[in-house]
Amino acid sequence: MLLVTPQQPSEPVPAVTDSSGNSAVLARENMRWDPPQELNEPSRQDDRINELESRLRTLAEHLLSRSIPKQSVDTSAAEGLGQSGYASNPVLHGAKPILNKSRLFGRTHWTNDVPEFKRISEYMNIEKNEATDNERVKSLKSEIHVLLQKCKLLAKAIKASRPTRCLPVIEPQLPERYLADTMARLYISRFESVFRILHIPSFWIEYQSYWRDPANVDGATKFKIQLVIALGCSIDHESHSPEQVQSAACQWVYAAQAWLSAPLEKNRIGISGIQIQCLLILARQCLSISGDLIWVAMGTLVRTAMQMGLHLDPSHFDDLSVSDAELRRRLWATIMELNVQASLDAGMPPIVSIQDFDTKPPSNIDDTDMDDSIQKISPKPHTVVTETSLQIFLSDCLRPRLDILRMMNGLDPGMSQDEVVALTSEISNHCNKSRGFVKKNVETGSDVFRHNLADLLIRRFLLSLHRPWACTAHTGPLFYYSRKISYDTAATLLSPPQDDNFTRLLLRGSGIFKNRIIHVSLALASELLIEIQDKGSNPVTQQPWDYRSMLVAAVQEARQQSAQRMQFGETNVKLHMKLSVVLIRAESLLPGQSLQEKMIQSAKDSLQTSYATIQANMGLPVSPLYDGETFNIGDFSPLLDFDDILNAADLALDEATASSSSMF
Repeated sequence: MLLVTPQQPSEPVPAVTDSSGNSAVLARENMRWDPPQELNEPSRQDDRINELESRLRTLAEHLLSRSIPKQSVDTSAAEGLGQSGYASNPVLHGAKPILNKSRLFGRTHWTNDVPEFKRISEYMNIEKNEATDNERVKSLKSEIHVLLQKCKLLAKAIKASRPTRCLPVIEPQLPERYLADTMARLYISRFESVFRILHIPSFWIEYQSYWRDPANVDGATKFKIQLVIALGCSIDHESHSPEQVQSAACQWVYAAQAWLSAPLEKNRIGISGIQIQCLLILARQCLSISGDLIWVAMGTLVRTAMQMGLHLDPSHFDDLSVSDAELRRRLWATIMELNVQASLDAGMPPIVSIQDFDTKPPSNIDDTDMDDSIQKISPKPHTVVTETSLQIFLSDCLRPRLDILRMMNGLDPGMSQDEVVALTSEISNHCNKSRGFVKKNVETGSDVFRHNLADLLIRRFLLSLHRPWACTAHTGPLFYYSRKISYDTAATLLSPPQDDNFTRLLLRGSGIFKNRIIHVSLALASELLIEIQDKGSNPVTQQPWDYRSMLVAAVQEARQQSAQRMQFGETNVKLHMKLSVVLIRAESLLPGQSLQEKMIQSAKDSLQTSYATIQANMGLPVSPLYDGETFNIGDFSPLLDFDDILNAADLALDEATASSSSMF
């Protein structure tokens, strides 16, 4: 179950000293820590956002009027401050592109959040075997190192057992008809209104034709049907979905990838080919198959679409039917959505900017309103919710998200305070309105899933926008606005409205869905560390749901979700370990207790739990002390560079197979 984060009381902002030495107390009415509001209260959200913007501007004017010198803010954070008080270059705390082996991780990639964990590395003091370490600490260091190496070897063994495109693909048969029907309906009801890829009535005609005579159905139709069923399998949480169906779903993904990667023929460049590529991009993330490399595949998809002229509005072409024109608009909108999501995760600029296309958003109609016999489409008012309303809504929010990617992942990143506030307001308003664009389906009960998915696709941009400045909030109150937005966004993304299908997607998926838990975990853990730094590690006992208690509960929930992901095949052990260490840092020490020893012990306990989970997934004896023939502990150094673990060094991200096999 996903935790619903409780509301926290208001917190005052610390006083600031001006250039003359006077204390400028920033009163509670100028900036407060308000609880995150529910998504079904759009009017209150709008009022709250407007109030925050007003407070931020008032606060900036107050600080500027007192001429606060740069020395009052951390030098690295203050570098490049403009009149607004926000950095003209948002690269703070070393947030710059990272070149790791053959891959470049840009500013919106999660690796730029990890350096915040350096706050606690000083307490670990494990870069070398200190002479002052007692025997207990030395023993724990050695055990942690051995467990970490074992986890890595198990992860490699899991990767080696998974199929790759280099191996011959034996195409598995579709499951029994009743199960295939269930999976196809799951995809249509959950994904299709967010990512408009298929014309649903036409797909069902192809689907029925395939089951009548599979041998005479063309390859493109077969791959579409297989990928649709695979996507349904990725979110199915019912017991009637056997394990062999999940394995077959992955095989269908590899088969479709092999078909697309073969020497190009005319049938690869067409509407069916584009649909297969879109389904494949989505399936790779939902089934955790090379989900970390989606941005590379998006290059092929975008260029294929532009070669077909999808970036030009159909009004430029006289010979297109009305239904073909609408399908092309829908596909281009879907490609642009996949484009911004992949760019955010990779930390790379979007492959296409807003100036590179003039295709209009799709018309607000249902699929039954378009077929080859229709000569003219009459779109419904935007107040009427259709099967396409949610995609139109996402398209309306495309420009601000492209602006964020351009300003953060471009060659010369920089944005003013006004730009940050304006983008935040625009995206927040879209988040608050998203539920109204979801067409309720009482029969399938899919409206919660679709709202959660649309909200995730939009809201996570707020986290990336504010994280560079949120980490700097303790150096100056002007950054508290970003700190608050960062916390509210992370808390909301951590605990969306409950839906079993969506929960399974979050715990199993990679790409968008894996990066969500990493970004959220790092944001919440960083906020907890800042809170500890501000108020000390042994606070006076407060109310049961004080702010720190809420942060601890949120980090515990993030750690629990990390553990659940390992049950679905994730081999990421370092995220769980880091969160465990952070939680220990938040605990009060008893007299005579060693903080270092407690943190090291928590790291060991976390690795033992993770190792046992991975063993169980491989069918090995569940024991953290298991030593198979693969392991030669004597080859490992007893020393552990814990600073590397707490930061982003020694990454072993997935570069060839399932992203769920990556080490963090």
